[in-house]
Amino acid sequence: MGQDITPPTISSVTSTSPVGSYKLGSLINVTVNFSEAVILTDAKLVIELETGATDRTISINTIASASSASATYTVQKGDQTAALSVNTISLSATGNSPALKDTAGNAMIIFSPTTNLEAAHTIAVDGIAPAAPTGLSATAGNSLVTLSWNINSEADFGKYRIYEDKSSSPTTAIDSTLTVDDISKTITGRDNDTTYYYRLAALDTLGNISDYSSEVSAVPFSRPVAGAIRDGTSDTSDVYWWNSRSTLSFNWNSFQDNGAVSYQYAVGTSLSDLNNTVDWTVVGDTSVTLTNLNLIEGFTYYLSARGTDFTSKSDTATSNGITMDLTNPTPGVVNDGSTKTGTDLTFIDTADVFFANWTGFVDTLSSGVASGVASYTYAIGTSPGDTNVVSWTDIVIQDSLTHTGLALAEDTTYYFSVIATDSAGNSSDTVSSNGVTVDLTPPTKGEIVELKLDDFVKGDFTDRDWTTDSTQLVVYWWGFSDTLSGIDHYEIALLDTDSTIVLWGFGLDWTPLLSDSAIIMFGLSLEDDQIYTIGLRCFDVAGNFSTVYSNGIYVDLSPPYLKEYSTDRILVEDSSLVKIVFSEPIDTVHVAASGERTETVNFVSDIKQDTLFISIAPPLVSMDSLTYFLTGATDTRELVNEDTIIVGFNTRLLGDYDDNLKIDIGDITQFVTLWPNTDIAPVTGDPPYFFSTPDEVTDLRDAMAFARLWRWSNEPIDTSYTAAFQMGEPLDKRITSGGFSVTLPRNARSGEIEIQSQSRIRLTNEGTSENGLFLSKGNASGKHQIINFGLFRESAEGNDPELIFSVDDP
Repeated sequence: MGQDITPPTISSVTSTSPVGSYKLGSLINVTVNFSEAVILTDAKLVIELETGATDRTISINTIASASSASATYTVQKGDQTAALSVNTISLSATGNSPALKDTAGNAMIIFSPTTNLEAAHTIAVDGIAPAAPTGLSATAGNSLVTLSWNINSEADFGKYRIYEDKSSSPTTAIDSTLTVDDISKTITGRDNDTTYYYRLAALDTLGNISDYSSEVSAVPFSRPVAGAIRDGTSDTSDVYWWNSRSTLSFNWNSFQDNGAVSYQYAVGTSLSDLNNTVDWTVVGDTSVTLTNLNLIEGFTYYLSARGTDFTSKSDTATSNGITMDLTNPTPGVVNDGSTKTGTDLTFIDTADVFFANWTGFVDTLSSGVASGVASYTYAIGTSPGDTNVVSWTDIVIQDSLTHTGLALAEDTTYYFSVIATDSAGNSSDTVSSNGVTVDLTPPTKGEIVELKLDDFVKGDFTDRDWTTDSTQLVVYWWGFSDTLSGIDHYEIALLDTDSTIVLWGFGLDWTPLLSDSAIIMFGLSLEDDQIYTIGLRCFDVAGNFSTVYSNGIYVDLSPPYLKEYSTDRILVEDSSLVKIVFSEPIDTVHVAASGERTETVNFVSDIKQDTLFISIAPPLVSMDSLTYFLTGATDTRELVNEDTIIVGFNTRLLGDYDDNLKIDIGDITQFVTLWPNTDIAPVTGDPPYFFSTPDEVTDLRDAMAFARLWRWSNEPIDTSYTAAFQMGEPLDKRITSGGFSVTLPRNARSGEIEIQSQSRIRLTNEGTSENGLFLSKGNASGKHQIINFGLFRESAEGNDPELIFSVDDP
């Protein structure tokens, strides 16, 4: 085993104190670490620290076999370093054999540390306190002291600390400031008439505190507290303008103090010279009215009151100034009847309301300083300046007025008067309007008519009930009058059938007119078959109006047209009356007629309102078609239908009494009933188109003509059998050598007999005779016969007529 001959060394210097900054008086641990355990004998270990301008030393006095040893460094005034470090470590003898050895007896030779303190542990040291504050002063007030001082210049300055006491050299801190720039402080709540002493100290950001500043003292006191001051005579409100050159008034509230206060007043023209007009003068009251002054217009005067208590302390109240305005406002112009500026009426149409407007009232001084118009006063009377309707009434700034609740009399003139007052109280001369007269009665109504333009041009003012022009209308009126204010103008409106106003012209409901008697209304769009009414308003100068309406004018834009006509067939033996109805009353129409088979159609026409009556006279062809041509149909308003209106009628079938377009048993019955008043022959033409020209003789020719029509209408039947049933008594029948006969019932004048047989039969007495008509029709086989008969007269007893038939063998 070898011998230890290696001397110990200092491996590092460290600290158990936290990293950070340390102020004056702070304690900092410094620990020396050795390479091995050492023993200190007859000596102390001296450590020199780098601490700024003056380096500080600390000592370790005892080390008993330890590998580290500590000492404490106290920051002293003036010490300052950003990083505390060790300059030197040395051994200082305290006995005869000083040494620092390891346990093997090897003595330390090198005392420099391998690692210094700042290498791993930064400790900043600031032992420099701020300079003591300078310039401290104290100003006493009512229960307060205000301190002020000079600003410190340290970069690390923190705040100021204030010390106060009622005796000298105060050490009790009562307050502090927040920043270096905060160099004043007001200490409140202090006892008046008591001496207070003050000192300051400055602290840096680490808390290093300076020496005390010089000491100051102050005695708080109470002075009178000025009350509100007012220009003018009112003790509640202040005025800004004054209109008296020789007098001036002002007042103030009593000053507040714990004792009696004496007062002085002064008047000046600026806040920096309060007494250049009236010097400070003692007064025993809180209001002053000065006289015998010579105030200058346009100047502003400041009025001051000073209150002094028994301790000779005082306070001053100064008004906000009062300006001289000695000139009355310039009067303007007053108009009545309207609130519209500049509008002046001569008449009004209201009894309970009065309107007025005014302009031109101004308040201007040559100095350029004027208080301006502040209010107006007005009155209404029956003469200029009179107040017998409305007494003088104050109003705010405005340029028009509506006064309600009146009871004005018609045909009476009223005047509106105005006085302007400026803010200084100067008033203008009274200005009255030229008067307005009350007119409550509308104009007397006249007459109004509608005309056509050509009527108007010709001077024909007869009222028109109709027009055929949709684009224009002439309106003429007369007879309107107004005995008081006179007629001013007219307004016109166009109303439709529903009394709704129709816009025209300028698109107004009621259009003002320049004329006083007539107007041509152009550009209209009147609708057909409508009645339009004209409304006319007549206004007087006061604004009253009366309204009249025309009796209406009908617009007809369409010519007449065919609406309906008779459809009955035309008689061929007698006159027929047909009706052709038009869409409206007509005045004229040309009528022509033709027949398909009738060569000449005889007729007479007549017009009644909207209906054309045509009386058609025989002779006419039976079953003919008649055509009427209507041309130039003109209505009562001169509108012409340029088209030809064609109307067709059909004539009746001759002998067709029941007008069913066939000759049957019913017609036979009627024919024999009318016999011998059945004059239809002679006839020309073929059935059914007979042209009858009665000869006023009834004979067999008439019966034969009728029989021919019956045969045309009853062509051979197609049915072979018709079901029959018994009605009445059975007919008498008898067998003859060639067939059979059937005796007709007594008192029978006409009838129809149907016969069915197995053989071909034939009516042998068919045709016409003096007794009557015996007409038959049958089918092709002749086995089915229908016989129509008609007797001209009743048969005599014992001489009953028979139908005689022949029968062919089957």
